[in-house]
Amino acid sequence: MKKISWVIIMLVIVAASVGYYFIKENERKTPQTIDYKTVETKRTDLSVYVSAEGHIVKKVNEWPDYEDFAVKIMVDELEINQIKEKQTADVYVQAVNNKVYKGKVVDINEKGIINGSVTSYAVTIDLEDETKVKENMSVSADVLVALEKKILTIPIEAVNTDKADKHYVYTVDANKQKKKIWIEVGKHNTKSIQVVKGLTEKQLVIIP
Repeated sequence: MKKISWVIIMLVIVAASVGYYFIKENERKTPQTIDYKTVETKRTDLSVYVSAEGHIVKKVNEWPDYEDFAVKIMVDELEINQIKEKQTADVYVQAVNNKVYKGKVVDINEKGIINGSVTSYAVTIDLEDETKVKENMSVSADVLVALEKKILTIPIEAVNTDKADKHYVYTVDANKQKKKIWIEVGKHNTKSIQVVKGLTEKQLVIIP
């Protein structure tokens, strides 16, 4: 009988210990005590690009004879109006170890090409250097369409969007409390996004 009593006592102690562990573990994970990964909002220059893919093409007769090749990319109809002549571009040629070639937009075809439900427009880029490039090589290009100076930015992954297409972020206050803040955003690239309203400089925002 005594043996059974001791077994029961030991089971109670084990159960209490397990329960205490889970309570403490749950407390440790509450918003008040989590160490969030955060970054500060900051003022910086923001470069905005339109990215597209295409090929190296032979130049036609109206181009100077001493330049043999150009780049032709296909730009989506939703972005084509951002492209202007003389804009600079970084061209990545896959067959040349993804080397970056500098270029400039010289022509925008006004006649779109329809592919299914999407219309694209041919944009021609002149290269500053044609070393090792050959006709029909595949390329991708980033055309610089805007450069915003000293604007408030945060990492793009910090921004959340609801079903109404409104944007918000999570911040952390002095007590490490997580707080949802609605913001208005502006221009962006693949890494950063402009904050037009809702945040101030050096405010901490949570990132994944």
